[in-house]
Amino acid sequence: MAEPTRPSPPDPTAKTLAQTAGIVLVLAAIVGSPAGTLLGAALAALLAVGALLLGRARLRIVAGVLLALALALGAATYPAYREHMAAYAKTAEGRR
Repeated sequence: MAEPTRPSPPDPTAKTLAQTAGIVLVLAAIVGSPAGTLLGAALAALLAVGALLLGRARLRIVAGVLLALALALGAATYPAYREHMAAYAKTAEGRR
């Protein structure tokens, strides 16, 4: 007689990736530097993609929202990042 199949327990990796993406996204929004904000948004987006690929239905929705927020934060920060890096390049060029 065959044993009844049990549903596999949810993978905690996807949930951990989503939680980490949320934390990194909040920290990225708090950072004062445009470069730090853009880096944090990119990292949060990568973590959200991992959760999106590994998660189940409800977690995929959360990961999709986190990914959209990370992309929106990155897009909003990019112009300030370009100005910041242009000023940095000008300063670095003057030190030569």
